[in-house]
Amino acid sequence: MSILIADSGSSKTDWCYISEKKERLYFQTEGLNPYFVNSQKISEVASAKFSGFSKEITKVFFYGSGCANAEKNLIVENGLKIVFPKAEIFVFSDILGAAKALFGNEEGIAVILGTGQATCFYSDNKIVNSLPSGGFLLGDEGSGAYLGLQFLKKYLHKEIPEDIFIEFERRYNTDIQQIKNSLYSAQHSGKYLASFAPFIHEYKNRDVINEIISEAFGLLIEKYILRYHDAQKLKLGFCGSIAYFFKDNLETACSKYNLKPFKIIEKPIEELVGI
Repeated sequence: MSILIADSGSSKTDWCYISEKKERLYFQTEGLNPYFVNSQKISEVASAKFSGFSKEITKVFFYGSGCANAEKNLIVENGLKIVFPKAEIFVFSDILGAAKALFGNEEGIAVILGTGQATCFYSDNKIVNSLPSGGFLLGDEGSGAYLGLQFLKKYLHKEIPEDIFIEFERRYNTDIQQIKNSLYSAQHSGKYLASFAPFIHEYKNRDVINEIISEAFGLLIEKYILRYHDAQKLKLGFCGSIAYFFKDNLETACSKYNLKPFKIIEKPIEELVGI
């Protein structure tokens, strides 16, 4: 019995193929959020990567961003079924995958901070409660897209130091029309905004950038984490690239609210494989 496990965000998907001999092979593809891709696109991406052994796979466990209702899950399931005709397909939300990776059989508050953001209270191997993040237009505080949006606002209003302003213009296409085209593209706007996260990280110790990060994580804690019952008594875990690379800023923000992260990981896939 060969198994395929996937952890998919809006920007990228991490895969692990586990053979009958328990050998593991890891792959990465683009993100497969069913709000932005259809079944055909999912099958094309999966086929390009796994066509060589697709018929050997008997089970696929897919944890994905945007996979929180039956309609969207069916898009993923139909796309994968084309590539893996002999496999049972199981589609779950990315926040459930994160919670399993962070807590296993224990309970706690799980937080994803990547391109987007998601939170939940996890207990008895299931999501008991989850607060909607609303996407970067309505929320997503603490995510890469949110950080990028706040930075871009300050850049456009020339509210950042001159050296950072000049370096940003040197490194990126800052034509205002191109920014608007990228920002208002329904399919890629979140990824576009989150693409500025490495630049923000590079200058995170500068006052104006540190303020952006601190405010974002403070809002995440106030609007989401503290709204879960007994939040300060529960284990608190984070996963995702923003949580991992901004770990120091995140821990500082948590300490202001008497919170201490139990675990901060970049990718859930390694932990999910071991479950």
